[in-house]
Amino acid sequence: MMGRQKVRQFSRSEFGKCLYDLMLSRDIVTARELADRMQEAGKNTTDRVIRQYWSGTSRPSIAFMKNLAEVLELSRNEKARLAMSVYYDDEWREL
Repeated sequence: MMGRQKVRQFSRSEFGKCLYDLMLSRDIVTARELADRMQEAGKNTTDRVIRQYWSGTSRPSIAFMKNLAEVLELSRNEKARLAMSVYYDDEWREL
């Protein structure tokens, strides 16, 4: 008889989904990689904080958003999409 495998479940907030899409577009896969890039740029962010933003347990600060935009070199449209994702649920993606 096979043992039960633990399945790690988590859900991402709309912001987390958007952030992860932007990360992937820049070949960044993990929160640790993003935190490392931000720290290299002199921005004090930990992978733990990024994971909290992904899950929606914390909302990103304006300073984090500005730092993220600078580090990832976000376009104006990407900044707008990311900012909108902080305040809206999944349904706005359908529009």
